[in-house]
Amino acid sequence: MKKSLIFCIVFNCCTIGVYAQVCTPIGTSVDYHNDSVGTPDEIAGWEADTADWIEVHIEEGQYVEKIGNADGSYNCHGYAWHVEHNGNKDVVYAYLDSDLENFDREDSNATPPPPDNIEKYWDDGSYVQVQYQNQGQKAWYGTCWEWDDGENKWLD
Repeated sequence: MKKSLIFCIVFNCCTIGVYAQVCTPIGTSVDYHNDSVGTPDEIAGWEADTADWIEVHIEEGQYVEKIGNADGSYNCHGYAWHVEHNGNKDVVYAYLDSDLENFDREDSNATPPPPDNIEKYWDDGSYVQVQYQNQGQKAWYGTCWEWDDGENKWLD
């Protein structure tokens, strides 16, 4: 009996640690995933896209710093809005999981889900809009859904 009880307690503590809630700095709950994203080829493509993006922005006179290589354990939203604050590598999408469940990626006439998940960070006052870019702590450039004719589906 004692062995079973101890096992259950240890197991539950580990489970709580793995599935800890992701929140905004003010405490609003945010949808997240603690599973990896991207195949090795996709990750290599992201690295190449990142290098191009950095080069363009440096040429435009902006300060850009690459923190580390992509590894598939988190995505850009996850880093910008979550990993930076507590170190946990999680995938955080701009949209809510419930919105994605009702979205048909293979319908070119479908409307992609809005960024309701990421908007929680400024809707709850964790971050506020500023007038000038150099006053900001974080940047949001909008959603990135696009229709891919080759794959015949919406990509994010």
